[in-house]
Amino acid sequence: MWDIIVQIFPYAIAYTIPLLLTALGGLYSERSGVVNIGLEGLMVVGFFGGALAISKLEAFLPGTAIWIGLLAAIIVGGLFALLHAFASINLNANQVISGTAINMIA
Repeated sequence: MWDIIVQIFPYAIAYTIPLLLTALGGLYSERSGVVNIGLEGLMVVGFFGGALAISKLEAFLPGTAIWIGLLAAIIVGGLFALLHAFASINLNANQVISGTAINMIA
């Protein structure tokens, strides 16, 4: 039993890191006064943008495809975050509704 726990624990830590970073981003947004319900949706959209970039560039640039995929994930997630910011600030939309819409789009 202990062997199974020892084998699973590193994977649990590795899979927890993105969720902890997302929770930290949610903490900063809440402290600044912005209710950001769409953090998980932004994370999923960024993941798919990075995965798409890696799958398209892996054959041509095998050494740098991961870094380009990381950059693509940051850009795609940032663009969706700008969509949420535009709806919340310029259009005076409800932040909870806008964040829920981001989650549903993702």
